[in-house]
Amino acid sequence: MNPELVKWLLIGALTAFVVMLILGATKKVVVYYNFKDFLVSLGILIVPIIGLILLAIFNKDAKSDLLQVSSWGISQWVVVILSSFATLSCVAFTFILSIKLILLKESPERNQKLILETRIY
Repeated sequence: MNPELVKWLLIGALTAFVVMLILGATKKVVVYYNFKDFLVSLGILIVPIIGLILLAIFNKDAKSDLLQVSSWGISQWVVVILSSFATLSCVAFTFILSIKLILLKESPERNQKLILETRIY
């Protein structure tokens, strides 16, 4: 993989992390329910970038195109499947936490009961 591309991917990941950290800490633009919600939302951005970096690491033939699927080995397929699953899990978990937050705001009297019934660890 081109070192220039890796450098820009790392800069992009770091920038996304800093922006999400600032937005989560100030609670002025983006409001997160708790730190777990913040980390899951951050995972939607960071997991695919980490997956691409791992694809570049496991690329045996540096001259071949990284996105040429026919030249991938088993390790690259495992990275793609795991990072896809992790990203989709973060998206689903963010959706679940968003629905839970909406329900909590609509009926404050059910707040404690809902938290006790739907604990997600």
